[in-house]
Amino acid sequence: MKRFFTAGLLPALYWVLYWFDDRYSRRADAIHTRTLPSHQHRLATSITFRAGPASRLICQQKHDIERRGRGPFFCWTIKRREPKRETSEPPLEGDVNLKRIEMKVSGGCQCGAVRYRATAMLDNSHLCHCRMCQKASGNIFAALVAAPDDALTWTRGKPDVWKSSELVERGFCANCGTPLFFHHLENGRTNLMIGSLDNPNLFPPHANTCTENMVTWFDTITGIENTGATETNGADWAAAIKKSGNQHPDHDTDAWAVRGRDG
Repeated sequence: MKRFFTAGLLPALYWVLYWFDDRYSRRADAIHTRTLPSHQHRLATSITFRAGPASRLICQQKHDIERRGRGPFFCWTIKRREPKRETSEPPLEGDVNLKRIEMKVSGGCQCGAVRYRATAMLDNSHLCHCRMCQKASGNIFAALVAAPDDALTWTRGKPDVWKSSELVERGFCANCGTPLFFHHLENGRTNLMIGSLDNPNLFPPHANTCTENMVTWFDTITGIENTGATETNGADWAAAIKKSGNQHPDHDTDAWAVRGRDG
């Protein structure tokens, strides 16, 4: 009787449980697959089997899809990863998730040779920490907010453009060097550098993105010493800068004498 139980009943019970588990897994996979964007199914980077108990889990993340399933005495894991690509925004972010705000904003470069105006903005203001944005801005992050391409007009001059990859072009002023924007060639919006806006206070960032290159001391920034306004650190220096400054004011002007590059 013991031999029959060991040799017959246990294997039968195993396969019955496996059959139920497999039916559940297939049904759950079918349901889950229909909810995923099509571009997420391109590449399975790893498939692993591990012994030991595990509960059924399907979860979706912004960059990875991880699926785990179980049999009675084993579990499997499939991980899918999107190809690494240059972006200042979360890869799964679509236009349907961005709120369009009808408003008028203006901005431009430091010397005033390039100016722009937008009649609408998107609510995607963020700090991008990717290495490309760090290099393009000369900073530890790029503070960006998008204007729909159909709402953005260059009102004075034109920015020079450099393609940092096949998907992205970055605009700047060729005279003073001010970084002005990040433009993905396929999504219909231009991410303006928040610091180039005449009123950057309008767009506090909602998220940190591409944080794999975030500097290790980023979280300490708000706790460092605040030495106060420019005048606090030298009234004479501040007055001299104000008197001789060539920076364009934070508003549109009918006419402006642009100082060319020295040297």
